[in-house]
Amino acid sequence: MTDVLTEASEQDIDTFHAALGDRKAITSKNLQKSIYTSRAQFIKISKEAEKLKGEMRALRNLMSELKTNTTSLRLSSSQANNDGMQNGVLQPMSRRDRRSSVADRSVLRNVGLQVGWNLHSVSPLLTPLVFVETS
Repeated sequence: MTDVLTEASEQDIDTFHAALGDRKAITSKNLQKSIYTSRAQFIKISKEAEKLKGEMRALRNLMSELKTNTTSLRLSSSQANNDGMQNGVLQPMSRRDRRSSVADRSVLRNVGLQVGWNLHSVSPLLTPLVFVETS
């Protein structure tokens, strides 16, 4: 750079200085535009993050409420089953008591058998009659 400027005339130096000033102005405008764009994106992202924080708080509260309800249901069911106590110590719950499904498997099996029986007993009514001609 110094080699080019040492052999340049006064007019070349002024032209180079003007070009540097133009580059500086363009770079400044690009930087300013980039900052405004980044700022707008930052604001948008921070609003979305704040919204997600609120949703996470609500979810955490719901999970806590679910845990409380599940625990109280388990305690009430264990109290109904001989209080679940032995020598004053709360015994661990059986696998069936810990099951979180509402429906009992035997009830599901019975319902399935009933539906199958009903379909079987109704199926002759739904089959079309076929007439076979005899000669």
